Order: sequence, then C-alpha cells, then structure tokens
Amino acid sequence: MQVSLLGTGLPFPNPRRCGPGYAVRAGAHNFVIDCGTGIVHRMVELGLMPNEVDHLFITHLHSDHFIDLGHFIATRWMMSDDRPGTSTGPKASGRWSGSSSNCCAPISNSGCGFERCPGKCPTSGSTN
Repeated sequence: MQVSLLGTGLPFPNPRRCGPGYAVRAGAHNFVIDCGTGIVHRMVELGLMPNEVDHLFITHLHSDHFIDLGHFIATRWMMSDDRPGTSTGPKASGRWSGSSSNCCAPISNSGCGFERCPGKCPTSGSTN
C-alpha cells in the first residue's frame, strides 16, 4: 500500500500548498481521500489520473475538503470516463449524481468545440 499526500493546506490560498487530499494505492485499487484545491493537478504529477480512481472519500463537509470535486468529475469526463463515480462521506456527499456525462452536459452541449481525450491528459504544451 502506498499513501501520498496530495495537499495539506488550509482553506486560505497558498502558492506553495494544495488543499487537503491523499491518494491511496492498494494493489490494483486507487482511492482518494478529500478533494481540496489543486489535488487533481497533484494527482497527475504523481501519475494517478482521475479516471484511475476507484473510490473517493470525503471526510467532512468543510469547503476546503471538497472544493475540487467539480474539477475531479469534469476531468474524468474529459478523459471519456462515463462510469458513475462513488464516494463515501457525510450524508450530504452521497453518490455523484449520475455519470460524469450528466454532470458535464453543459460543457459538451455548449458548442465551444471542446474535445474529450480518452484515457489521457493532453500535455501542457498542447494548443487548440
């Protein structure tokens, strides 16, 4: 089992620290605990893509522990992962509503020409 600290910051912005989040790799399973600001970027830096996460745990409903949830869900959708996501946490966190396609329908129907990239993230140097 491998545990990585994705961020240990506070709710206040700090350019040197991301919000709270932990990645747990246990055999073939990947888990994320909390979804603070910047953890999606940190996951990618560690080589863990959002579409490789099996389960998300939210420890409590302070905003700094779930504020990047939208980014996490949207990134899974951009990577063509339409599986319903599951999470465990306080009653209000529940199961993600439907699939990531449902959550991201406004993006795909906006006519902005946004394209999905199955299973990978484009490099930072790519342009459209």
